[in-house]
Amino acid sequence: MSSLSTAISQLDALILRLQDGSILQNAPPKQTGTDRNQRTIDTDGENIPREKQGKKKKKEKKDKPQQPKKKGNEVQDVIQKAYLVVARVENVKAHPNSDKLIICQLDCGDHSRQIVAGLQQYVDVGTFEGSKVVCIINLKTAKLGGETSEGMILASSSDSKVYPIIPPSSATPGTLVYPEKLVDAPADASLCPKTLKGDMWRSIVPELSVSSEVCCYKGHQLVAGEHGPVTAPGFTMPHVTIN
Repeated sequence: MSSLSTAISQLDALILRLQDGSILQNAPPKQTGTDRNQRTIDTDGENIPREKQGKKKKKEKKDKPQQPKKKGNEVQDVIQKAYLVVARVENVKAHPNSDKLIICQLDCGDHSRQIVAGLQQYVDVGTFEGSKVVCIINLKTAKLGGETSEGMILASSSDSKVYPIIPPSSATPGTLVYPEKLVDAPADASLCPKTLKGDMWRSIVPELSVSSEVCCYKGHQLVAGEHGPVTAPGFTMPHVTIN
């Protein structure tokens, strides 16, 4: 009985200890990963404050080395934005539904394009094929007589006379045409926008003229590079117009 009494006494003592929490107080803390001070135990056993959890380290932005800006010609006059080139008439035919229009297929050097011009009454379709002309090729594409026109052919006019402007015979298709000595920089096609605004072109046209058969802009000769000036034979002082 003494052993039973002893066991009962030990059991009572254990119950009392459970009731007053003394066993829990002496028990080792559970490894939940976070202590009462809100610190997290990492895999290496180090304590990390909870507030630092979940924050990703920001990657340091590396400054990209600045590339030097390419120096190019600056626009000093609106004429530099007009893409004027020498072109060769590869094929031409009268418009089937118009007595004024002709449909021209032009070789512009690095590409071909179609231009519809109001020259049917002023040129012989048969002889016009193979001739060289001066065109502006960055105007907005238009429809003339239902046909697509991707530019305009420059022509001189006075009273009832209209003749296409003639580039030098040595100038090849694609040669830039520009006013000589008007600006400091040479002609630069990169200055020409893909589409020249209509109001810009309308501001250029009144400044075009002919002096002693040589076409000019603001009094400066229009030249096809080193090949020389573009001309309007038979004209002295009429304005140059677009047809």
